[in-house]
Amino acid sequence: MAATAIVLALAVGIAEFAHVGGLGPATGLAGFALAALTAGFCFFRNSATFRYLAVSVLMAQVMAGLVALRGHPMQIDVHMAFFAALAMCALLYDVRAILLGAGLVAVHHLGLGMTLSDLVFYGEGGLGRVLLHAVILVAEAAALVWMTRNTQMLLELSSVKSDEAEAGARQAQDYAETAQRNLAAVNAHIEEMQHFQQQFAGVAEAANAGDFSQRVEARFKDGELNNLAEGINALTRTFDRAVTEVGTVLGALADTDLTRRMEGDYLGKLARLKADTNAVADKLTEVVGQLRATSGSLKTATGEILSGANDLSERTTRQAATIEQTSATMEQLAATVLANAQRAQEASQRAALVTNTAENGGAV
Repeated sequence: MAATAIVLALAVGIAEFAHVGGLGPATGLAGFALAALTAGFCFFRNSATFRYLAVSVLMAQVMAGLVALRGHPMQIDVHMAFFAALAMCALLYDVRAILLGAGLVAVHHLGLGMTLSDLVFYGEGGLGRVLLHAVILVAEAAALVWMTRNTQMLLELSSVKSDEAEAGARQAQDYAETAQRNLAAVNAHIEEMQHFQQQFAGVAEAANAGDFSQRVEARFKDGELNNLAEGINALTRTFDRAVTEVGTVLGALADTDLTRRMEGDYLGKLARLKADTNAVADKLTEVVGQLRATSGSLKTATGEILSGANDLSERTTRQAATIEQTSATMEQLAATVLANAQRAQEASQRAALVTNTAENGGAV
């Protein structure tokens, strides 16, 4: 629009020079408008004010064209430039710019068409021509406003759809990134699970072979896997301690050490195993104690029997000598003594047998 205003300013100067043979008020108005446009470009070209200034300058250049061709038949044709300029205002997609342009044209026609009609119309002006141009102006302005509003609505709708599409694209990208992160997390979890399975398989294989010293040594990002690994390690530690204690107690019993017991804290079946193992050791200790007491008693009784047998043997010997001296007179007594000697011999054999039995009992 600024470039069009510049071109129109040059055309105004050329037309006025060709029509009146020199530069006049039309060229001055065009130059003043260009100066205002230049100042606006230098100071506020990035604001809406410059937009409305460009509309005003464009309309002023068309007005200057009417002044430059005053009294010329082409003056009436230049009115078409108003409608072309007003249509160009619609390119800004700003209803206020269209209304500003239409308002400037209306003020120009009403102000000058009724007083200085030669600056506006070729021939006579009058209210009729002014009203006719006003109706055409209003019709075009209304059409341009309606078109601009529809265009704005379409642009807004397009912007909304574009925002929705961008939002959908961002959402889809977010979903894709989330899915990618979830996939990475799943793959990492699968790798951890595989690593855990390898560790657990090693521990289980060692446990099946009777080795409870193996542990799940790895640490995992998943807290549940760490808890599960710790539970497995606690299980193997408990079994290892229980089996070790049972072996220690049984080994001590085999080495005649009856003082060792299982001391660990266990639950369930392992607690029952501890109680049974300690009960076996206690019972065996009691039996050995009883055997030891019985062996002492048996040894004492055997000594007493042996002492009585020896005393009986000595007395029998003395009696045999006496009987031998009096055998002639005491044949019946001799027979009795002989029978007693036989019984004493049997008692001695029995005493010897008891002694052997007592010694064997003591050894046991």
